[in-house]
Amino acid sequence: MKSIETLDEYKASKALLFPYVNSEEVVKVIGDDTADNIVTFLRSKVFVHEQHFARCFYLDVRRFDAYSNTCLEGTNYGVKYCEN
Repeated sequence: MKSIETLDEYKASKALLFPYVNSEEVVKVIGDDTADNIVTFLRSKVFVHEQHFARCFYLDVRRFDAYSNTCLEGTNYGVKYCEN
């Protein structure tokens, strides 16, 4: 899977997702109800939070090659690498 780097790529992928889920081949395997449930779930639970998870929205944020997934990682990084 190739990661999405730009907002245009994200919009194109998002636009292609719904026709794919509703395509004849997919509906034949999962059924109409499941395809509708997937689309409803994506619209109501996933895409409302796209600003938080889609990398293309925060590519311009400077990170200085330091990041943390938890507050403990940030604390440990500060203890290890801060010179004060």
